[in-house]
Amino acid sequence: MSTADPKIVELDKVLPLSKIRSYDDFVRMGRYCYLILIFSEFILLSGAGNMVYMVYAGAAPRSVSCVGSNFTIEDVCKQGLNHRELTDCELKIDYEFKSINVEFEYVCKETALVKSSISVQMIGVLVGTLLFGSLSDRFGRLKVLMFSFTMSSLASLLCSFSTSLSMFTILRTILGFFTGGVIGTYAVYQMEQIPKKHRFWVAAIIAWAPNYILINGIAYIAKDWRTFQLLILATSCPAFLFCFYVYESPRWLIQRGRISEAREIMQNIQRLDQVDDLKKEEMEKMLDAEYQEQVASEGKLKNYNMCHLFHTPSMALSTTVLCSGKFFTSMVNYGLVFNMESLAGSLFLNSVLMGMLRWVLNILTGLLDYKYKGLGRKPVHLLSQMTTAFSVGSAALIYYFEVEEDYKGFIRYAAIIAISTASQVFITKAVVSVEYYPTVVRNSALAIQSVSSRVGTICAPQLFILAASTMTIPYSILFLMATLDTIFFQITLPETKGRALPENLLPKRRKKSGLDEEEKMIPVPKNSFMYPLTTTKSEETDSKM
Repeated sequence: MSTADPKIVELDKVLPLSKIRSYDDFVRMGRYCYLILIFSEFILLSGAGNMVYMVYAGAAPRSVSCVGSNFTIEDVCKQGLNHRELTDCELKIDYEFKSINVEFEYVCKETALVKSSISVQMIGVLVGTLLFGSLSDRFGRLKVLMFSFTMSSLASLLCSFSTSLSMFTILRTILGFFTGGVIGTYAVYQMEQIPKKHRFWVAAIIAWAPNYILINGIAYIAKDWRTFQLLILATSCPAFLFCFYVYESPRWLIQRGRISEAREIMQNIQRLDQVDDLKKEEMEKMLDAEYQEQVASEGKLKNYNMCHLFHTPSMALSTTVLCSGKFFTSMVNYGLVFNMESLAGSLFLNSVLMGMLRWVLNILTGLLDYKYKGLGRKPVHLLSQMTTAFSVGSAALIYYFEVEEDYKGFIRYAAIIAISTASQVFITKAVVSVEYYPTVVRNSALAIQSVSSRVGTICAPQLFILAASTMTIPYSILFLMATLDTIFFQITLPETKGRALPENLLPKRRKKSGLDEEEKMIPVPKNSFMYPLTTTKSEETDSKM
């Protein structure tokens, strides 16, 4: 007959199983949590500002004319003329925002060069997201986040002094590299310190939508791309002050076995939140249990990487669906966003409408999620992505039947709605990813998804350029992508709402010495942490005798 693992028995003697609780039980919406949210907002303002910066800085002018002494060319671009060869007339550029295109005269067909610059910049974001996501899993969320934020701030300052498109592209690519670190790390740092019942509304309120409205206001005040870059930097600088009052994620410290540091930080948080003594005692018991777990595992902490996201067939499939979904949604979102200057109406007004609609949807969805426990992540994703697919699909049909002049207002609002509902898709995927993946690989999971998203962002500006002959093609491609993501997300991903965040990877079946051996997880009641124990089928039979 088999005997119980002595390490588990020893742990049972140290702490009664009924008294052990999980880290999630001690995360509350208190003063420290609100401090984290304020800090996160300034971080997000920087990251979001630098990501959507090129919507304005790369906006093509409304029209280009050339006025001579006795003649006027009303629209140089429509007539297919090379504006740089027009020497006997003065170029007149009509614009709402003085972009790179305007200052360096990249107009008409040369607008494609600026769109290509955007794609190059997004490569920097991709590499940064991939690198800093893994670094934050190994060295800590806060350290990597603040390093990325500091370097992106410095790059922002340098970028505003660019004297050519080439110099601008190089500096913006460097900026994108560190911005990738900011947006790839901040969400995990924030969500790991938010109570599970508050995660969705927090993700909906402290989100890109309200920041998009703020960024649009900053762009309207700035009027030109240089001032715009400097104002984004100035408005996000308070994050440097708040970083002195926030701590490393206790959840990450516990997972890394740094129990004493987690204990000190959680004690400081509880003092700030004025937690009663009983809660403090329970927290100490939970941390003692975690310390015993580290002793039981003999201090052998494993370093995880992105390969562990394919640890089991189900996780591999979920990872594939989430990554492809991020790619598809980024293609829809950024393809439309970086093409907003072509829509009817004012660029600023369209941006405000889009930002307000996104935020209203965020607030509404957040309130419904908080009030109705039965409203899960999957129904929200289904409705949001289906709306996106319908919007871009309708636009594709309008262009197919060549009636766009009669329905340009409809196309305008369809694009704004598609961008707005894509925001809900992004939020839902982010929350599901945080709730689905264990702590040991969570940031790596978000990092690889961000990489997929950035690949979509790189390709998005090229979509409308390559299909310049007919707009039916890009809108049809976006419709297909949104539809595929709707289907595969629903049939693949589990519902994650209301679950405690998992800490460790589930085991895999394996064979050893001719026996079918299975790693099992021995659960400690009321605790999300698990203890590994290996048994063979023959031992299981003996234990039942």
